[in-house]
Parts: sequence; C-alpha cells; structure tokens
Amino acid sequence: MRIDFSKLAEKTDGFSSADIETVVKDTIEKSFIENLEVSKTDNYLKSVKETISISEMLPKQIKKYEDAKKELKLKLVSKVLKS
Repeated sequence: MRIDFSKLAEKTDGFSSADIETVVKDTIEKSFIENLEVSKTDNYLKSVKETISISEMLPKQIKKYEDAKKELKLKLVSKVLKS
C-alpha cells in the first residue's frame, strides 16, 4: 500500500516541520504497538487529527514574529543564498 502524500499535505496545511515529525513518529509508534500497517494513509490522517499544530497553539506569537520579520525586512536564509 502507498501513502497518499497529496492528501496528507492537504490535511497538514499550517503544520510546521516539527508538527509533521510528531505526526510521523506517533503513527509509527501506534502502528507498532497496535500491529497496524505503517504505510496506510488513514493511520497518518488519524494522527493528524490528534495533533494540535504550533500555529493553532500559538497564533498570536507567530503573528508577532511574522510582523517583526516584515517590519525589519528580513529574508529567509535559503532565499538569500539562492540570489
């Protein structure tokens, strides 16, 4: 069975890389403990529903840093290196 990454990407919109890492680790752990198929999309989607993303937990703090980034005209290092 294959994992539907498009479906997972759609359901994890707004998730940070740490949030996604949590989803993957939780799914693998639950699959091992409950003897489930680790490559089943539904198992990952269940973990997505159970995960509260950092953007959901700390929206005010994230907005504060995003505003500061705009005000200071900061750029992501990856974008600076590409130019």
